Amino acid sequence: MSSIKPQIVGTVDLTENKNISIDQPWMPVTTPNLPFSALSEPDGFLFTHGSACGSLPTTSLEGYKYVTDIHVFRQDGAAVDVDRYIGSVTPANTLAILKIPSSLIPHHHLDLSDPIVSSLPTQQQQQVQNIIKNK
Repeated sequence: MSSIKPQIVGTVDLTENKNISIDQPWMPVTTPNLPFSALSEPDGFLFTHGSACGSLPTTSLEGYKYVTDIHVFRQDGAAVDVDRYIGSVTPANTLAILKIPSSLIPHHHLDLSDPIVSSLPTQQQQQVQNIIKNK
């Protein structure tokens, strides 16, 4: 495991986990919104892709237990970049939102043919597709 650790962005009510969840546990969801009130929309925000399951915590390759895993795609200058966040249940029964260092961002089941990718301008489509292919 890397010595680089996630940084806590804030905590939110556990009910916010439903903003990136569907009935099927850990089924990827793509949305044009940020799912957590603790996150502020970054410049160039494009979309969020991730999954969640409040009743089935998962341990990541980095060793963190989480109930939410999201990737925030954004335009950064001429390129598309990705930020990753996980949501982990705290002892106070809230959801801690942790920003994952860029060196620890794996591909998260986003498919090249996902409709949100094809709805982007052509240059951004290509950049997002390159991110997906290289993970």
